[in-house]
Amino acid sequence: MSPVLDRFPLELLRVRDLRVDFAGRRGTFSAVKGVSFDVHAGRTLCLLGESGSGKSVTLKSVMRLLPNNLECISGSIRFEGAEVLDMGASALRDLRGAKISMVFQEPMSAFDPVCTVGHTVLQVIRRHTGSSHSEAQRRALELFDMVRIPSAKRRLEAYPHELSGGLRQRVMIALALSCKPSLLLADEPTTALDTTVQIQILLLLRELQQELRMGMIFVTHDLGAAAEIADDVAVMLKGEIVEANDAVSLLTAPSHEYTTELIRSSRLDEPRYAAEAAAPVQTAQLK
Repeated sequence: MSPVLDRFPLELLRVRDLRVDFAGRRGTFSAVKGVSFDVHAGRTLCLLGESGSGKSVTLKSVMRLLPNNLECISGSIRFEGAEVLDMGASALRDLRGAKISMVFQEPMSAFDPVCTVGHTVLQVIRRHTGSSHSEAQRRALELFDMVRIPSAKRRLEAYPHELSGGLRQRVMIALALSCKPSLLLADEPTTALDTTVQIQILLLLRELQQELRMGMIFVTHDLGAAAEIADDVAVMLKGEIVEANDAVSLLTAPSHEYTTELIRSSRLDEPRYAAEAAAPVQTAQLK
């Protein structure tokens, strides 16, 4: 593991030698092979790599949200000092949503199509905070305003299919932030959106993460997205982290051949990124 991931005091998450194996038709398959990294409050770690490299499995392991064909998970996942791999069902329910939240790639799959999005958000708030209906509704309106959803009160009454992809993703972000988590997990949250909305969501996530001082893990195969949002980057290939560094150093002076090929194929303007990385966040007009 690169020394950069040990440079800062541990604050939120420490993953060491994580291995995840699944049962397949041809025997056991290792999706993650001895991965180690840290996540710190107020910083975003981007897991970067092509499809099938183990990024999403690594992310979902943090919340123990793995499919039924899981064969074995080993190593250590320590969140705020507690070992996640030792947690029982009750402790995991308290962890998910309240302390660690996730933003999924396709929000339609995360919402009940027969319930309004406001109902879903209110249920989560009341489950984790014990708030009354009126208190939860006030909190939901605050969250919708925070993620720049126009006509927030009216949108609470909307069903998922009545919202655009960008608005659904904003509702998903509001849902993830509803209980003020310390750690936000984002699993390719902009992939299904058009380019303009992708940029808006990335800027929104970066602004909220800096404002709320959350730690964040952002999974993507898009080097441009990583350049926009990451403080630190870990490049994954075939279930392993092959290179890790702070974002500017990795994107301007990669040390691994695979990272170099990723940058070359993306045609990322490295000097421009290095200059933009030091610039203040610009708030886009969000739709």
